[in-house]
Amino acid sequence: MEKNQLTEYRSNNIDQRKISLLTIHNISNFGSNFQAYALFKFLKDRTNFEVEIIDYFPVYSRRGTIRQTIAKFLYYRDYLQKRRKVRQFLAKNVVLSERSYLNFESLKKYPQNSDFYIVGGDQLWNDLHSCGNDPAFKLPFINGKKFSFGTSLGRRFDQEEINSLKEQIQDFIALGVRERVSVEQLKESGLNNVHHVVDPVLLLERKDYEPFIGKVPCQKYMLVYLTPVSELLNQSIRFIAQSLNLKVVYIGGFGKHCDCDLHLTNLGPEEILSWLVHADFVLAASYHATLFSTLFHKSFAILLPHIKMNERITDFLSWTGLENRLILDDSCLNESLFQSIDFAQTDLAIQKKRDFSQAFLLKQLEMS
Repeated sequence: MEKNQLTEYRSNNIDQRKISLLTIHNISNFGSNFQAYALFKFLKDRTNFEVEIIDYFPVYSRRGTIRQTIAKFLYYRDYLQKRRKVRQFLAKNVVLSERSYLNFESLKKYPQNSDFYIVGGDQLWNDLHSCGNDPAFKLPFINGKKFSFGTSLGRRFDQEEINSLKEQIQDFIALGVRERVSVEQLKESGLNNVHHVVDPVLLLERKDYEPFIGKVPCQKYMLVYLTPVSELLNQSIRFIAQSLNLKVVYIGGFGKHCDCDLHLTNLGPEEILSWLVHADFVLAASYHATLFSTLFHKSFAILLPHIKMNERITDFLSWTGLENRLILDDSCLNESLFQSIDFAQTDLAIQKKRDFSQAFLLKQLEMS
C-alpha cells in the first residue's frame, strides 16, 4: 500500500484484532511476491483482522550464491530495476511491518501484540535451502497462537529430519502444508491437525490477478521461464518453437540459458505475469509458473528443476490431473504436448481444494 493508504489503514484498524504473516516476500521472484500478496489479500478481504506481513529480509536472501552475486554485478542496472519493481509491488499491494528485520536476533524484537501468527512459503522448511535452516520460520520467538499455511517442505524427509522439524513446530495449533507426502510424514511423526492445502496463490481466483496484467510488445511466442541449462531444455525449445512457429522469449534470470529471440532480465512481478499470460506456450521449471499457467488455461510444459526439490510441482500436477505436462526426457517431445488440456476438470479440482484451504484458514482464526 502507498504511504498515505498505509497510515489510513493502520489508523482505521487500531482497535482490531491482528494477524502477522511471516514468509519470503521481498526477493526478486514473482511467485514469492504473489503468494505473499494472495495470503494477505484473502485475510484482509475475508476477515475482520488487521493483517501485516513482517518485513523480514535476512542477509542470505540478499546475498545469494556466488554465482548469483557475480550475475548481480554483471547485470547491476537490471538487478536494481528488478529490486525497485518488487519494492513498488509490495508497497502498493500489502501492508508491511513498520520496522524491517535483517536477522533472526533482530526479529525477536518484533512486537508480540498479534492474535495469530502465520508462517508459510515456498521451500520454507526444506533444509537444502538457507530458509529451511533459519529458525525464524519455526517462530520460536512467538508465544501466541501460531500455525502454518501453504508451507512447503519441498521433498520427502528422512526420519531424522522429520523428527527434528517436529521438535521445532510441535507448539503450532495447526499445520497446512503443500505436499501430500509432507502431510503423511508429519502425521506419522505424531503431530495433529495437519492438512494438505493449496499454495496461497490459489486462494484467489483468476479474476483477482487480471488487474496486474498489462500489454507486452510481442506476439506469437513461447515463454521460457527459470529453466536450468540442459540439452533437454534445448531439445524442448526447438521442438515446441518449430512445431508451433513461435518466437522464443526467455525470462527469469540474468544468465541466458538457451538460444532465444528475446532475453529479458529486468522484469518485475507484474511484468512476468503479463508475459506468461500472453504467451502461446509456456515452458518452465517453476512451481508458480505451473500454478499460473494452470489458472490462466495456458498451453504449458514443465521441466523439473532438481531431483530433491520437485515434490511441490509433481504433487500439484498429480492432484490436478496434469501429470502429462511433465517433460522427463526426449521421448516426451511429441504431439501430445499440444493436445487441448481439460481445464474444466482442473478448475473443479482446484476449486475443491481452494474451498477446503479457505475453510482451514478461517477455522484456525475462529471465523468459520
